Amino acid sequence: MFREKYDEEEFRRWLMTKVGSDTAYCYSKIVSSFFRQFDELNEENINLFLERTRAGERAKRNYRSALNAYKRFLGQRGLIKEEEERDEEIEGMVKRAVMLMEGRYAKHTIKQTREHSRKWLYFLKKQGKRPDEATEQDAQLFLAEVAREKGVKRNTLISYVKNLRRLCDLLQLPNPFLKLRIKPERPLPRYLSEEEVRKLIKAAEEMGPREAALIKLLYSSGIRISEATELRWCDVDLRGRKLVIKPGKTGEGRIAFFNEEAAIALGKWRLRTRWPNDTDRVFLVRNPMSLTLLVRKIGERAGIYVTPHMLRHSLAVHMMKAGISLRIVQEVLGHKYITTTQIYTKITQKDVESKYREFWKGLQGKTQEDQG
Repeated sequence: MFREKYDEEEFRRWLMTKVGSDTAYCYSKIVSSFFRQFDELNEENINLFLERTRAGERAKRNYRSALNAYKRFLGQRGLIKEEEERDEEIEGMVKRAVMLMEGRYAKHTIKQTREHSRKWLYFLKKQGKRPDEATEQDAQLFLAEVAREKGVKRNTLISYVKNLRRLCDLLQLPNPFLKLRIKPERPLPRYLSEEEVRKLIKAAEEMGPREAALIKLLYSSGIRISEATELRWCDVDLRGRKLVIKPGKTGEGRIAFFNEEAAIALGKWRLRTRWPNDTDRVFLVRNPMSLTLLVRKIGERAGIYVTPHMLRHSLAVHMMKAGISLRIVQEVLGHKYITTTQIYTKITQKDVESKYREFWKGLQGKTQEDQG
């Protein structure tokens, strides 16, 4: 699989019998591009080639398909041993597992289980082990090898564990994956910039006092939409700018705070409702979805996609960026555990790094000016 062995025309003619003329031309050019950068076609060079390529994930999959096609071409020509040569016993095991899954699982699940099972069983073969001899340490080594592949995420490893547990159960094999636990990736919360919040508030004010009071309260207090729905006038202290939040998601009540702007908006909204009873709901609805839809409607007017929880995230991020301690942010949001609040440090860390880079870039430029 070396550069000097590559014959583009011969490879293209072979491809035309397999995939058609358009794809054949495309694949042959991809392999030519690869050999302009590397002497040898191996997995390490393939990963480097894909990493350097400025293309989307779909295009990169096509590039890998082209390079794998060239491997098959060489194998059929007897120039290398066919890498996809199969072990009959392993293939039989995979086939039995697939047959047991058919009609019980989705096609995607069956396909994924087939691929993961094959990879695992061939891994064991390389280790000189049979499937019934596999240990938990083998499973960990296998997952570590998978994790080293380019673009593999934690959720992919979770899929491997699930599918290989299923394989062992179907074929009644010892299950080395049974006790393995991988925590799923927690996506970073979506939030609005300070400029977007200002636009949202402006749109809410244009729509009416209720909308303005809702947006200003949600953003300044960080309360959940369910808590806003349950809020009654007896829970609102306009002078002290405090809210009494009844026990809810965390199982505990708490005191929440809001700013002066929200206090003024709430006062105007209360006047509009003609001095309601203390037990009346502040926003006049029982279903949180009604307020969620109202927030989205305000966002549409501002040209911004927003949900109530994004306003909660926005407050947390903006407080963190302003230098407020993590412990204070935890109390403001009403998180029971500080580990829940720590997700916001990942976002603000990016801001810290960018500011740090800007500092050194500016310092370097200033140094160059002084030297000039």
